[in-house]
Amino acid sequence: NPKEFFILDEFEGADFHHEHFDHENVSSTLFLSYVLFRHGNRTPDSVQEMYPNDPYLIETYYPTGLGQLTNVLGFQPSALQHSGLEVSTFRHIYNLYFGLSTEEEWGFSLPDWTQPIWPRKVTAVAIHEYYVQMANDRMWKLASGHLLRKILHDTETKIAQLSKGCKIHLYSAHENNVVQLLILLGVFWPHIPCYGAHVILEVHHIEEEFGIKVFYQNWEVEHPELLQIPGCDVFCPLDQFRELFSKYMPEDDECGY
Repeated sequence: NPKEFFILDEFEGADFHHEHFDHENVSSTLFLSYVLFRHGNRTPDSVQEMYPNDPYLIETYYPTGLGQLTNVLGFQPSALQHSGLEVSTFRHIYNLYFGLSTEEEWGFSLPDWTQPIWPRKVTAVAIHEYYVQMANDRMWKLASGHLLRKILHDTETKIAQLSKGCKIHLYSAHENNVVQLLILLGVFWPHIPCYGAHVILEVHHIEEEFGIKVFYQNWEVEHPELLQIPGCDVFCPLDQFRELFSKYMPEDDECGY
């Protein structure tokens, strides 16, 4: 399954995306990598994602258990009434999306009332929850600023030590964490990341300058897509990258949520 084993596939050779660059000897410029990836398949979460009239409300998903990882507006309110939900926020539909999608992934037949709205309409509304989570600069800072600050700190430490230290940092996360980073970087487009979707920040050393390249893999195509951060080239010099996102760097006493 490529969504489960993407790390081995992509970093064993570290040369799958050469065609994206104009620079010569690209493979020799890669200095450090960071990967934020969505976890793999899971079961529904009974607290957040089950709806009152869920036909599988008492399903235990034995032996995996509920909410666990596995191995492998034109909205039609009349349809939603059958769910038993009192929908008043995007969060309600966001949770419903994952309740329905995980049940479907487990081979359960969805109720007939979902047919007019699933998956297209539910998905379209659920995506709005991401924008609620990132509604202003402070939320950007708290949601993704801490990770970006750590990435910059670890990069500067690695540069100071040159060849010492690790060469790749892997962060397992939820799909909303992946989206939050994409929004902060200014490269998000409306979608819900699939299992194994991931953002790669590569630190390169090109012509005596350190800089960052951003890739995203959502398994719609074979290889990760090279993205361009607004206000910078695809190879974004480290100083310029730091300046672009400086206002989203939290202070030591600012905690995330």
